Amino acid sequence: MDLHDAIEFIRPAIPEAKAESAWADLGSGSGLFTRALATLVGRGSTIHAVDRSRQKMLPSFNGNTIVFHQLDFSKDTLPFAGLDGILMANSIHFVKDKRSLLTRLRQTLRHEGRLLVIEYELEKGNEWVPYPIPYEALALLLTDSGFSEVSRIGERHSVYGSRKMYACTALNS
Repeated sequence: MDLHDAIEFIRPAIPEAKAESAWADLGSGSGLFTRALATLVGRGSTIHAVDRSRQKMLPSFNGNTIVFHQLDFSKDTLPFAGLDGILMANSIHFVKDKRSLLTRLRQTLRHEGRLLVIEYELEKGNEWVPYPIPYEALALLLTDSGFSEVSRIGERHSVYGSRKMYACTALNS
């Protein structure tokens, strides 16, 4: 997936950007989706890129500040709050206890803040996707965890075989 593809995949989830906002990209990796997000949010926004491994992250992109945090988002205390949104692109499948994570994430989001998840539509895990969660199961878990307006916003084939990936959003209510 290139930057253009990543932008188009998440575009439906990002409200039309007119004002600055604060987001986190949990499991940011090399920053592909961090840059896609920075392209869509309002200028002057801050994006907290979080990954367990040290990454070479640009300090800014498209007029927005990117702050890198090297930590494990599934275990460590997150050093931000009051976020307008959280992006988890291909990262929730590394978390076994998703309910506890979602409870913690709701505490970092403002009321009606948005959670955007990109995940593989898989039932059974493997070494690269140890704890997958298909869309229907994630939608139920999000609702049970206090999120509302859960919506599947897109899907695409993965570059890794015949697997599908989906994107969904939910609001912190």
